Amino acid sequence: MIAGKVAVVCGYGDVGKRLRAITPRPGRARHYHGNRSDQRLAGRDEGYEVTTIEETLGRGDIYIAATGNLDVIRLEHIERMKDQAIVANIGHFDNEVQVEKLNSSKGVKRTNIKPQVDKYTFPDGHEIFLLAKVVW
Repeated sequence: MIAGKVAVVCGYGDVGKRLRAITPRPGRARHYHGNRSDQRLAGRDEGYEVTTIEETLGRGDIYIAATGNLDVIRLEHIERMKDQAIVANIGHFDNEVQVEKLNSSKGVKRTNIKPQVDKYTFPDGHEIFLLAKVVW
C-alpha cells in the first residue's frame, strides 16, 4: 500500500531504525529524515536520503515521528503538508506531534474516522490524517 509513496521518518534512533518496511528499494516508499547529526550520518550510510522536514513538505505522503523529542512535527509543518498526508507518532511520548495546537487551530475541522484515526480539514480544503493518537 505504500509503494511509490514518499515516507518521511523523523528520527533514526532505536525506534526509527526499525522502520525498514519503508526503505528506498524498488517498489517501496522513499525518503528519510534524521534529527541528530549522528543519526543523519547513520541513515545516509545505510542509503537513505537525509534532509530536513521542511524540505519534504508538499512531497511527503507519510510522516512518522520516532524520536521521543518534543514538537518534532509542528503545526506549521502540518499546515504545509500535501493533501491527504498521513501523520503518525510511534515514538515514546505523545508530544512529538503538536496535536493540541492542531485541535485548537482556528478554522481546522476534526473528523473522527474510527478509534485512533482522525481527519483534519484545513480552511484551504486540504486534509491530513492523524493516526494512533496516544490516550493516557
